[in-house]
Amino acid sequence: MKRWICIMMFVLLAVGMFLPMENVWAETDISHADKVQAEGSTETGLTTGRKGFTARWKKPQEQITGYELQYSTSRKFKGAKTIKAKTTSKKITKLKARKKYYVRIRTYKNVKVNGKFTKLCSGWSKAKKVTTKR
Repeated sequence: MKRWICIMMFVLLAVGMFLPMENVWAETDISHADKVQAEGSTETGLTTGRKGFTARWKKPQEQITGYELQYSTSRKFKGAKTIKAKTTSKKITKLKARKKYYVRIRTYKNVKVNGKFTKLCSGWSKAKKVTTKR
């Protein structure tokens, strides 16, 4: 259900990119969800560690609720794990040693649409790869 909402909101956001934008994040009740566009975050670095890594990224200009970090051993993110974060860095541990992982990040914002809170997601960042240490 959450994935369906994210997909539908993404379609609405794609259409809403051509509408005039105002400061829609400042509103508490958004009746036109197609005008809302979540700003993405740019990943700045991955630091390898012992059976893990630390991801760091820049905070976007817009006000957001949090971040979703996704990592996988598959380039196409099959079987990927998604972790939520509130800060601009996240340490991932308990991974396999000497294994290549692909990492990407996106932002999300909880907004009120027609009296109900909905999660709006930005697009995923470009995937980066990291190899864990022994």
